[in-house]
Amino acid sequence: MEDNPADGRPNTRATNVSQHPGLVDKTKRRRRTKAEMEQDRKIKQAEAEALKQKKDTNIRQVARLEDKMAIDDANAEKSHPRSRDGPHFFLLEHH
Repeated sequence: MEDNPADGRPNTRATNVSQHPGLVDKTKRRRRTKAEMEQDRKIKQAEAEALKQKKDTNIRQVARLEDKMAIDDANAEKSHPRSRDGPHFFLLEHH
């Protein structure tokens, strides 16, 4: 790129002479007001609380199910006791 000897600045490329940078300033996000930020925080906090309550409810339901299964297993054990001898194995002695 050649420098313009009159003012010391570089010359514009021929391909960029008719180019326009577009709406550069329009790409910035609009700043939210304090009230909008507070509202967003409240919504996020409510969503987090709802999720926490749902998780707690699910944990309690699983715990109840596990307790019920343990009770059912204990009742089944009482109604159908296993033999104390266990399976019968015959050991053959090698002579």
